[in-house]
Amino acid sequence: MPIKAGDQPKELTPPKPRLSEKEIIEILDVLKLWKAAKELNLTSEQLASFIPKFNRYEEVKREYYRSRRDLVSEIKKLVEKKTLDQNEKAKLEELMAKLEELDDKFYSDIREAFRAMTEGLDTVQKAKLIVFLESYRRDIRRILMHLRELGERKR
Repeated sequence: MPIKAGDQPKELTPPKPRLSEKEIIEILDVLKLWKAAKELNLTSEQLASFIPKFNRYEEVKREYYRSRRDLVSEIKKLVEKKTLDQNEKAKLEELMAKLEELDDKFYSDIREAFRAMTEGLDTVQKAKLIVFLESYRRDIRRILMHLRELGERKR
């Protein structure tokens, strides 16, 4: 479009970058790994061993929570019905059994992943890792809330 005399310049705003959920998770995983390595003061050798084990630990958790969320969603659909026929009751029992199996498998897998992740760490590093893992989720939630507030103020 040609510009004419008296036209006011339009304010250009750059497009907002859109990250996929997968990209956001990857960024948060890298941040978490970096913060853990820093907090534990890992040596180069420890870090090389720690990274794949840390990633495995996170993957065990992610897969469990995704699977559990899906199962609970199916359970919820059934329990929200006014009445259940025999097939639906059987399906509900099956889903509840699957949930119990999933929980048992998770506790076993997460224990094993944690044990593997802490191999090669000294007692103080293990203790720091426990504290870090406990507080990191809360810290990220706080940071994300703060970022949302900043984003809302800019609007």
